[in-house]
Amino acid sequence: MRVAGGAEKGSVTLWMMGLGLLLLTLGGLSVDLWRLIAERRELAVMAEAAAVAAVNAVHEEVFRQTGEIVLQPAEAVELAERSLLAQPGGSGQTLDPDWFVLEDEVTVVVTLRRTVEFTLLRIAGAEPVAIGASARAVADVRP
Repeated sequence: MRVAGGAEKGSVTLWMMGLGLLLLTLGGLSVDLWRLIAERRELAVMAEAAAVAAVNAVHEEVFRQTGEIVLQPAEAVELAERSLLAQPGGSGQTLDPDWFVLEDEVTVVVTLRRTVEFTLLRIAGAEPVAIGASARAVADVRP
């Protein structure tokens, strides 16, 4: 006696294996992309905090004498570096030579870059991705 559809034995197994592989690939892609988004968000927060900390380096004597806001570059860099080190992900942050820019006497731009390694997509041969974030802060004294 012959079973109907006997030539298709094991086709469900093949379909399930293919579906499992597809789900694993999509899962790996989504996990790695969410990790990339989270790393970028963390970098943006770190850059913003460092820029805000740097604009606190107002030269007090100049402000008291003239009322003009002028930043002290060395102190601004030091405050920004301290801010980065105080943040959870900041101790492992590598700083480029141009990470801190004093655009004028009152504006600070902090640019941070980081390379993110993939986890599951590394199996598929995905290369690490360089991400960056930039933040700008302007010193202002309000009564």
